[in-house]
Amino acid sequence: MEGRVTARGRARWFFAGHMVVTAASFLLLLALGALDVNVEDRPAWVLLGVMLALYVPAGWITARWQGWSRPTPGEGVRAVLLPALTAWAWALTGWGLVTLTPQSEVGMWMLLSTGLFATPSFFLMLLTLLQLATEPLWQPVWYLAMGLAGLLPPLLFVLGSILPKRRLTTAENVIN
Repeated sequence: MEGRVTARGRARWFFAGHMVVTAASFLLLLALGALDVNVEDRPAWVLLGVMLALYVPAGWITARWQGWSRPTPGEGVRAVLLPALTAWAWALTGWGLVTLTPQSEVGMWMLLSTGLFATPSFFLMLLTLLQLATEPLWQPVWYLAMGLAGLLPPLLFVLGSILPKRRLTTAENVIN
């Protein structure tokens, strides 16, 4: 039984899946930290790719579990933009507070909280900062990374939710 779900409903389930992916990513980083892995090496970018790729099966599992039908293009765009806009608003508010008032504890805590509540996005920003360590932060790459940090998780989740599922009524799956 497949049913229609609103963009807001998809965003709520994205948040639940996002927290599972974040917890898995955070535990992965803790485990690798215990192994003393250097995050400045190329494998750190591969690790980031693995963390982000976890959103695809999270979306697929959620869609199957909830019995979602394929969203219309407009619903899909809204399902991506609602969480992305929320993430961008959070990050830009924190970034603005830190930039405008360097002693802003609220802004710093907002930015640091993403390490716990959005580990893959935080890790993307951390790796970008390490790459730009000698450059001013006003580089276009910084803003591109900020945009991707907010956009990729919901986009990959929605892409996972529209992956086809196997039908049990095909001839090869029917049990005689």
